[in-house]
Amino acid sequence: MIAWVNMRRRPEPTQPRNPHELTLQQHVHSRWCISRFADGSGCVSVLRRAQPVPFPKKPEDEIFCAKRVWDQQTEAGFFKKIEDAFHREVSESLRLGTISDHAAVTEYLAVWEVRSRLSEDPPNDVELAGPGEPPLSKDQEEVIERKWGKFQRGTSLPGRFFAHARAIRLVDEIMSVYGGIRWGLARVRSVPGLICPDRPASQAYIPIDRKHALVAEWQDRRIGPDDVARWNRDSWSQSRDLVFGHPDDVIAFSRTL
Repeated sequence: MIAWVNMRRRPEPTQPRNPHELTLQQHVHSRWCISRFADGSGCVSVLRRAQPVPFPKKPEDEIFCAKRVWDQQTEAGFFKKIEDAFHREVSESLRLGTISDHAAVTEYLAVWEVRSRLSEDPPNDVELAGPGEPPLSKDQEEVIERKWGKFQRGTSLPGRFFAHARAIRLVDEIMSVYGGIRWGLARVRSVPGLICPDRPASQAYIPIDRKHALVAEWQDRRIGPDDVARWNRDSWSQSRDLVFGHPDDVIAFSRTL
C-alpha cells in the first residue's frame, strides 16, 4: 500500500559543494536547444507573462530549470538518451533539409512535455507500508543516487525517485498515441524569426532555432512573416510562464503585445 504525503516538495539540498555532482538544476527544455537561440554573447532573451519586458539569460540559468524534481537516473539516463537522439536528428535534419528519424523527434517532444508536467507538479514523497529501512548517512544516500539507485528513509520514498517511474509511464503513454507522427522542417525566409515557449505547444511544434522549426504532419517548406507572427503568438499564448529566443526576435515580438 502507498500513501501520498506532502513532505518534501521543496528541492532537497545536497551536501556542501555537491561532492557527488548530482544534477540540481534540471532543464525542462534541453539546454542545447535553448542555446541555439543565443546571440553572440551567448544569451537568449526571455519574456515572462507576468513581466512582458525582455531580459537576457544564459541557457544554463535556473529560470529554465526544475530544481531536483526527478532523480539522477532519470536525468542522466532515461532523459539524456532521448535528448541525445533528438540532438543528433536535429543536426542531421538541418544538414539534409528533412527529417529522417521521426520517432526521435516525437519521443523528445514527450520528454519535454513530461518534464514540464513534473516541474509544475513535483511528486510528493511516498509513504510505504511495511517495516522501514535503517537510516543512511547523507553521503551514503548521495552515493546510491549517483549510481542510479534508490533508497528509503524509514518507510518514506523521496518523491524524485517516484518521478522516474512516472516519467517512463507518461512517455510511453504519449508515444502510444502519437508515435506515428511524421514531422516536417519549416524554414523561415526572413527575420524577425521564431521564438520558443517554455513547454510544448498543443499542435506538436518545436522551434529549433530562430530560422527553423519541426512541425507535425507538415511538408518541408519555407514560411513567411505571417506564419512566423502567427506561430510566435501561439507560443506566447500557450506558454506557462515565458517564451525565449534570439534577442532581436523577442524584442520585435514584445512590441506587438
